[in-house]
Amino acid sequence: MDQKYQLPFKVGQTTEARCLEDGYRGAWFRCKIQEISRRGGHWSALLQYFDYPDERQFTFLISEF
Repeated sequence: MDQKYQLPFKVGQTTEARCLEDGYRGAWFRCKIQEISRRGGHWSALLQYFDYPDERQFTFLISEF
């Protein structure tokens, strides 16, 4: 069964991501959504950071605050 989902985010959209890593905990970074996928019942997004263009892209679980 193919279901359509209404997500508050779209591929290509500019957004902000919050980091929870030690040393960066609570920091916010500007980024662009490259890909959105659903795995194991959870939504995730592949993000590209504007301020760190040479860094590899990261995939994060999507949550909205």
